[in-house]
Amino acid sequence: MHITPDDLAKVRSLQLRMIAEEGANLSNVVVVKVLTTDAPRLQIGRSEFGEARSIGFALTGASEPRGTLLDKTRKEIERITHRDALNVFASSNSIVVEADGSQIAQIAALPNVEAIYPNETLR
Repeated sequence: MHITPDDLAKVRSLQLRMIAEEGANLSNVVVVKVLTTDAPRLQIGRSEFGEARSIGFALTGASEPRGTLLDKTRKEIERITHRDALNVFASSNSIVVEADGSQIAQIAALPNVEAIYPNETLR
């Protein structure tokens, strides 16, 4: 798999990016943000007087049922890491997984991956 600079730019932590570039054999817990296929759109119509007004709000542009892209990406990541995802958050389209440097680079190259962040506890 060919890893490009654009792929590595998805890794949003400088330290994680360096680990991915070097292919370091250090295990890291990372959060993978998956692209959202649903694009919200406000539907506009005309009132009885001809004025433009909102007639609804819809999620459009989804080529697959909600959650399908997240599930497909989870399976691809599990194939790369040879382990189950630690957690999957459908509400934020995120997957938590343990991966080493070369695996992080391969995950970043997946087309449905938007970003990769270190899993950090904020206090």
